[in-house]
Amino acid sequence: MMCSTIAPRDAENFAAALHAREVEMLDAPISGGPARAHAGTLSMMASGSEAAFALCRPAIDAMAAKCFPMGSKPGDGSRMKVVNNMMAASNIAAACEAMAMASKLGIDLERAMTVVNASSGASWMFADRMPRALARDYAPTAAARVLLKDVGLFVEIARSFGLSAPMAEQALAIFRDTCDRGFSEEDDAAVLKRYADAWKVEVPR
Repeated sequence: MMCSTIAPRDAENFAAALHAREVEMLDAPISGGPARAHAGTLSMMASGSEAAFALCRPAIDAMAAKCFPMGSKPGDGSRMKVVNNMMAASNIAAACEAMAMASKLGIDLERAMTVVNASSGASWMFADRMPRALARDYAPTAAARVLLKDVGLFVEIARSFGLSAPMAEQALAIFRDTCDRGFSEEDDAAVLKRYADAWKVEVPR
């Protein structure tokens, strides 16, 4: 059962190599972070043969509150994960930019967070990451370098189709700059620190 976020073509290649040795592989990327992993409440997007699903069912049930079958072909679980993580990276980048602007405008950030969470700008990533950022807790639940890699996979796939992906490309640039500024091993909410540096605004450090 392969739970890492990797390029879909790599998931396909691993599955083919294992199949040649009569080993089943379930392409089963996960989402939710360490807390949900410990609680066994991850979400999983999985693809593989019926035999692979059957063999992995005890582990799936122990790890995941939701398992979304993505089909019989390994690689499709990874494709869904790349799509999901592009949205996660874009959400974080937008959230941190918005909060940096709130600081620039002189708005209390705790109040801004409360308003956003009760309004149309709310997102799961904002609600999860921003309280920790405002509490100066950048211990990595997911390190910034990880989303840099993940959104990079999305951009790579888009380019393989000859497509421009401006949202993903902008998120990639923001995460790359965040890592270049020395925050690669901190939580991905450290994008807020990147804006603090770039815009010369006061945010919790």
